[in-house]
Amino acid sequence: MRKIQKILLGVFAFGVLLTGIGIGTALIEYSSLNYGGHKIIGEENLVTKTLEYEISDEVQKIILGSSSVQQSDITELMEDSEMPDRIIQYEVTYNEQRVRPVLWDDSSDDGTDEEPDVVRLYLGLKNLGNDFGAFMENKDMILNDLKQHKISTYETNYITKVVIKAHPDTMELINANVL
Repeated sequence: MRKIQKILLGVFAFGVLLTGIGIGTALIEYSSLNYGGHKIIGEENLVTKTLEYEISDEVQKIILGSSSVQQSDITELMEDSEMPDRIIQYEVTYNEQRVRPVLWDDSSDDGTDEEPDVVRLYLGLKNLGNDFGAFMENKDMILNDLKQHKISTYETNYITKVVIKAHPDTMELINANVL
């Protein structure tokens, strides 16, 4: 019985030693990595699409809804006198292999004559893929960085720019405080 306990204790001690060596090696390797910066994945698949929304005559106010897409750093709202009145146009630059942009509204009518009809207009995304697919498509770049002792921040490009255009008369209907 004593002999088995000594053998088991030896196996245990050997396992602890190997684990310590493995952790030490991993820490040495990790500490030798340098930061390679921010890298964008999917820039080669960017396209621009124009989406239009026609405002009905009953609508008195348009609220450009807040969503993950409409961020002030990539969204620009501008007047365009060449645009037809009561049309809002979105020019969206996006990664066609990952997402499709869609416009949708949430119309509301409270039933009273005192309050005008209000439409909330949103720019949403239909997801076409997943981030694991993007990782696998770019694994060679990631592995090459690791071979050069670099680790980077990798970000998948979904939408890079949104330009919202409307006629000056239509701009009077738009509430864009949420952009």
